[in-house]
Amino acid sequence: MIQFNCDGSLSTTKKWTIKNCTSIKCSFDIILNEKVMTTFNELYIPSRTLDYGVYQLTLTVTMIDSPNLKSSSSVYVRITATGITANLVQLGT
Repeated sequence: MIQFNCDGSLSTTKKWTIKNCTSIKCSFDIILNEKVMTTFNELYIPSRTLDYGVYQLTLTVTMIDSPNLKSSSSVYVRITATGITANLVQLGT
């Protein structure tokens, strides 16, 4: 069992950031519409929100009482085109 012996609050803030990556670096911040919630543990991005390409998604967690205490973790994702599949229905229109 882990116990914290700390007088301060253990409350944290979370923030997701997304950068568009080129073959050289990931430097272009992506501004998402207000419907995409970037302050939760998990990030849900609706389909067709991001264009095709490579993106760096970073989650930063910061202690509220000690803003200098923070940690970040990143993941890279590639958005690619998928083929269209037609589902034919017999005698359908």
